[in-house]
Amino acid sequence: MQIPRDCERLAQNVAAPDPAGFRNNARIGLARTTAALADANGNLDATRECQVNQRERFARGE
Repeated sequence: MQIPRDCERLAQNVAAPDPAGFRNNARIGLARTTAALADANGNLDATRECQVNQRERFARGE
């Protein structure tokens, strides 16, 4: 049985915001960094859920 690569596709890196774009405005930097962190955490959550589902399907022999 071959396990699909769906979970690996979800586990994408999220680039850190470019600090050059907000050197004079810390609020923009904080907002962009917070958004990048939320994206990264969303990827981790989706990957984790995908892996749980794959293990369950594998255990059932699907």
